[in-house]
Amino acid sequence: MDPSSPGRGVSLVEIAASYRYPEIEPSPARVKLRRMNRPARMIAALRALGLCWLAAIAAVFVPVLHFVLVPSLLLGGPLAFLWKLGEQVTLLSADGTCPACHAPIAHRVKQRAAEHTNIRCDHCGRNIDLVLPAAELAPGGGAHPAP
Repeated sequence: MDPSSPGRGVSLVEIAASYRYPEIEPSPARVKLRRMNRPARMIAALRALGLCWLAAIAAVFVPVLHFVLVPSLLLGGPLAFLWKLGEQVTLLSADGTCPACHAPIAHRVKQRAAEHTNIRCDHCGRNIDLVLPAAELAPGGGAHPAP
């Protein structure tokens, strides 16, 4: 089961959020989140661990750099495992308009969802704050699956 696609233990939800900029009225945003239960997170974490360790095996054959790459990847594997295991909610996309210049913003970077995420407007270059409701980031969440 691929934890990046909806399936057993993985749900996609779409929620309302807002883009904020100091001293300007916030603008609405639609955010798509991926929620994973513990078994799905375990699969994703084991995949990250395995990829790091496979890369460490491959790095053995890289002259000179293997002195740095192999230990880094062997130690980085458990860190990636713990990072992925703790990522219950992933921010997949956010669409809305910039509150400062009113240009459309389409944020498409997969990252750990947080209550406040800093996003740069491509049009005006301002740092816009994407604000997600805290209830949506809780383990159970409060939204219904996206159609």
